Amino acid sequence: MWSTKIKDEPIVIKNAQGQNEKWPVNYTDFGGDNWSYREMFTWQMLSQSKNTAPAQLVQKLTPEYCANFLKEKLGITTLTDADMKGYSGVTVGGFDAGLHLSELVGAYMIFGNGGRKYELSYINSIEDAQGKTIFEKSDGFKQVIGDDTAYIMNRMMRTVVTDPNGTGTNARLATTDLVAKTGTSSNWEDLTFVGCTPDLISGVWIGYDNHKTIPTTYYKHSDALWKSLFGEIAEAGENKEFDVPDSVVRTYYCTQTGLIASKTCGTKAEGWFKKSQLGNVCTH
Repeated sequence: MWSTKIKDEPIVIKNAQGQNEKWPVNYTDFGGDNWSYREMFTWQMLSQSKNTAPAQLVQKLTPEYCANFLKEKLGITTLTDADMKGYSGVTVGGFDAGLHLSELVGAYMIFGNGGRKYELSYINSIEDAQGKTIFEKSDGFKQVIGDDTAYIMNRMMRTVVTDPNGTGTNARLATTDLVAKTGTSSNWEDLTFVGCTPDLISGVWIGYDNHKTIPTTYYKHSDALWKSLFGEIAEAGENKEFDVPDSVVRTYYCTQTGLIASKTCGTKAEGWFKKSQLGNVCTH
């Protein structure tokens, strides 16, 4: 949940030589492994793009389960046999055959529309010379995750652009709610940014076709590029805020335990929770 505590530490996997290896690293401008080994809340791990959190989650769920979810629920078409069994692809996006930007953006739509996955299309409708509609995109969708799960993830992704330590602060909009996620591949060969508003979802990729390392001056600019390309369009949208489902509430949690705060908790902070989670009350 929003305030579940996760330790910023690697998992242990077998590398290509069959040896135990601590993995994954947290990519930063400063280099090094950069594991803090301190506990952080779920929203902080996502906001600061800590790779250790999804690694621990995938380890619990298994790579096979996560890969099947990407393939069957989100329509990712580039998964290989290695991706279905290994950690890299489903944890940090290191797919053997890469990933289409359109499919990445399409997958993120579920966090802006209540967990619904629509078919990707570049055309909404076609009219003939007389103005008669001769083609219209289907409105059919799959309910991939619950609307409560989708909205809480939405709020966590908002901290990517609103929290001072977030990795996408350069994309923040003036009047429109924006939720987002940054991405960085091994050796700084790819930078991505996906931004979602109540009216629009879009993404950008920075990189070379021959997989060269990107110059350091671009490391923090995928969010700025997204805003330059889509910011004005996003601000012009009719809807400024995402709809809050009835199954989600904003309330206080204890900053010591991460549980729903009680009257006796010394320090508290606000977060978003499913109503079904409100029974997890701190008792210290």
